[in-house]
Parts: sequence; structure tokens; C-alpha cells
Amino acid sequence: MKPRHAAALALVFLASACTTTSTVMKSWVGDSESKLLASWGAPDRTATLPDGGRVDTWVSTWSNDYGLQTCRKTFTVNSEGIVTQWSYSGCGGGSLLAELFSK
Repeated sequence: MKPRHAAALALVFLASACTTTSTVMKSWVGDSESKLLASWGAPDRTATLPDGGRVDTWVSTWSNDYGLQTCRKTFTVNSEGIVTQWSYSGCGGGSLLAELFSK
């Protein structure tokens, strides 16, 4: 590999390492639910709120040396269909997972 290509590859790797699950989740606030669904697919769970909004949750499970792991990523959408809040749990917050759910 030429040194120039190696340097470019290193820059791409460093840039992607800066992306965290929090950064990706936060980037959806203000976007439409339809855009989110087009990117992420159908949520595993959806709950309707009394004000007409919704809570959409995606769940991923996997097994590793520590047993069964579960990651939940949740977005709250207002009655106009705009993402207003986000949360996640059990996802580790690492850049590898963030890449799976990036825009």
C-alpha cells in the first residue's frame, strides 16, 4: 500500500472513531419520523402517546462472553411527526454500533 493511501485510510478510521452512539442518536432530533423509518426500517416496538406522538424503539440482541446482551434505541416523535428526544441503553456507546445506525 502506498504511504498516501495508508494516510488516507488512517484519516477515515480516525474520523469514524469519533462517531458515538450518542452523536448518531442526537443527529436525528428535528428530522421527520418518516426519514428515520426510511433509514432504520420498522421499529421493533411503537407506543402511541396521549398527545398523538409516538415512541419508536429498535432492539438488538446478541450473545458474547458475558451472556445475552440487549441494546435498545428509542426516539420520541411529536404529533407533527418530528423526532424530539432520544435515548439508548445497553448499547455501549461505541463507534462500531454507531456506524450501524448512522444516517
